[in-house]
Amino acid sequence: MKKILPLLLLSSCALFAIKPYQAFYIDGGMGLELKDKIDTKTSTLTYENPYNWYIGIGYQYKNYRVELEQISSYGDLYSLSQVRASGDLTKSTQMLNLYYSAYNHSKMVLNLGAGAGISETKLTNMVQNGVKVEDLKDTNSPSINAIISLGYFISDRLSTTIKYRYLYTFDGDNFDANSQTNVSLGLRIDF
Repeated sequence: MKKILPLLLLSSCALFAIKPYQAFYIDGGMGLELKDKIDTKTSTLTYENPYNWYIGIGYQYKNYRVELEQISSYGDLYSLSQVRASGDLTKSTQMLNLYYSAYNHSKMVLNLGAGAGISETKLTNMVQNGVKVEDLKDTNSPSINAIISLGYFISDRLSTTIKYRYLYTFDGDNFDANSQTNVSLGLRIDF
């Protein structure tokens, strides 16, 4: 059943969307990270309470759209190599995304997207066993992402979305290659 439900959702979404159009838009939202570990060159970090937010600006042309997007995530450090620690783990990513939107005749639309960009990952304010540990930071690490979202048009120019994203960041100086998955709820305004 778990495998059938996503297939039914995907196959039925193309049957329910409104007519495609042309417009500039702003898209933004918040969500939760589904992973709670990241590896550095020397250890594994476990974090808790991970969340993310995103904002994008783009242009829709019929069934296609292009978007510049800022994605940020935050998590509280819980342990460093299985030893209790505290600190702030943040990631900031700028992406250029391309989407295909499956429009038809209702208020729902399925969007499939992919993009590439750069990420900055930081671990700051880290304390382990009462001792301050040096901050870690990687900048300009190449990143790619894949996105699937389901939108619902509240009006002709306003829609809500539920978005699933897989974000992969390549090796940096301090952090190993890592992936993030998240689910978020958003709002899109067309102009």
